Amino acid sequence: MITLKKLKLLLIFLQFTFIFSQSKYKFEVCDVNNNGKYEFNEPDYNLFKQLVSADLFGEAEVYISSPGQGIVKIKNLTTTPTIQNVCAPNDSIKSVFEIAINSQKEVFVTGEKNYVAIYKVDEEKCTYKENVTNLYTAIQSMSFDDLDNLYVGQSGNRIFRNSKSNPYNFSVWHDFINGLPSGDFVKVNGKMYISWSFDIWNPDNVLYEVEVDDNNNFLSYKNLGPIKGNTYGLASEYGKLYGVTPNELYEINPADMSTKTIIKNPDTRPFYGEWWGAAGKHEAFKINYNVYRSEDDANNQKNPINFPYTNETKYLQTIYIRIDNLQNNSLIGIFPFDLIINKNPAINIEKEYTLCYNGDYTPVTLQTGLTDTNYSFQWLLNGTLLPSETSTSLTTIQRGEYEVITKNKITNCQSSEKTIVKQSDIFINNIDLQQNYINVFASGSDLPFFYNLNQSDWQNSQYFYDFPFGDLKFSVKNSKDCVSKDFIKNFLPFNLITPNDDGKNDYFTFNYPIVKNNYEITIFTKNGIIILKTKLDANFRWNGKDKLGKTFPSDTYWYAITENGKLIYSNYIVLKNY
Repeated sequence: MITLKKLKLLLIFLQFTFIFSQSKYKFEVCDVNNNGKYEFNEPDYNLFKQLVSADLFGEAEVYISSPGQGIVKIKNLTTTPTIQNVCAPNDSIKSVFEIAINSQKEVFVTGEKNYVAIYKVDEEKCTYKENVTNLYTAIQSMSFDDLDNLYVGQSGNRIFRNSKSNPYNFSVWHDFINGLPSGDFVKVNGKMYISWSFDIWNPDNVLYEVEVDDNNNFLSYKNLGPIKGNTYGLASEYGKLYGVTPNELYEINPADMSTKTIIKNPDTRPFYGEWWGAAGKHEAFKINYNVYRSEDDANNQKNPINFPYTNETKYLQTIYIRIDNLQNNSLIGIFPFDLIINKNPAINIEKEYTLCYNGDYTPVTLQTGLTDTNYSFQWLLNGTLLPSETSTSLTTIQRGEYEVITKNKITNCQSSEKTIVKQSDIFINNIDLQQNYINVFASGSDLPFFYNLNQSDWQNSQYFYDFPFGDLKFSVKNSKDCVSKDFIKNFLPFNLITPNDDGKNDYFTFNYPIVKNNYEITIFTKNGIIILKTKLDANFRWNGKDKLGKTFPSDTYWYAITENGKLIYSNYIVLKNY
């Protein structure tokens, strides 16, 4: 016989099948191996199921019972958890202790009016109707399984269970011999979990994992280890296990026994403000999930995908999730589901950068090759975060090991790369003037050095044999292309002569590094009268006199240097005869 509630549930399932068969869900991960492939494991599969289930049956919610608060529920478990009041204690029940929810989302509690009684709750009216049972001892824990059997724990080591067809009669489900249940009996991914205590006066709890058969009959159990003390309640929602203490709701991962606080209880009143029991809104649902490569396989229930599973098409694989309601053996729907493997940011940064130092640092810019529009950036120097550096590039005058962490603003996939900034030094120490050449003395790092005069072509020799007259500008660079500061040398002859035989500036000489054999020098007055024309060589000197030894008057005189009649250089001489 199909009850009205079953008929309504079936219609809802058919509606979901019609609507969602046209839509696609997606699950995005980052390409950790940079090959477009990803191994999806059992926890990922549970997330797939949670995503579709929340869409089909409503968001996950955990109901909590409290002696003074009554019934509250926690919503938005995976985002920003919030507490919502459901029903406060009233004249029907002055305090609420344990709570359970069946597959029809009907809420049952135990309360102060009759410690061994179970009450069905009307959430809209907040009324409590007693269910008569054969129990005779106060109930300390209570949960429905996915067959709508109700389990209760009392003050001993035996667990009792009734059946959906006979809610009055409870019989022993299993005797654990030692200890007593501290909180609830919930199924997660085919296994049942119990919060267990070995001393009613001791707040320490452990988690039992129980193997059951298809009818949820006891097969075996193992102690997974300690959980948070005073865990009075357990709940499950869409493949996740939750524990409740008087002060908080927290998530338990049975695989590694790690825990994560979901929300704290804001009511700090002893006893009346405490949280005691817990139940997931959907924990009694008996839904079967299978995953297939194609819609045809899903329809025919052949070749199911087992996890761990690696996508066979790079970067995007569509799988199909088939959901069946095992409580009425109906197909809820087949839903396409995209597995998207997002590429990590491709950071194009050099493995090494050179920081040039020639007495001053030349800033070096580290480039990622990415844009600020699509990515966010963090920079570290020698492992220390540089909080003000959040751009695609970093300009620095500090050497060391740099790391950039880049995150895609849309996919949240991130990459990191390291680079080294090494300092490279280059200096000109001196310029040595010789009669036939100039020698440039340089020091620094990263040989070989290359030399330049007046921005001509670079040469690998430090000697210069051919150069113009006047100011000369030298520079040196090393193999890292670091360039020294310019070294300017003026090789003009001293142009003031005082020929008074005191041994100081008695002659005008032209001590330039190179004086070619065919150079001539002509000295003339400022009126253009030539007073001396002679070959210019290393022995040249003029004492301000003519060939007869007569001293020219104090004045400014000019000279010109020619090569084969072509003017090479000209300047002036100041002659003072006093």
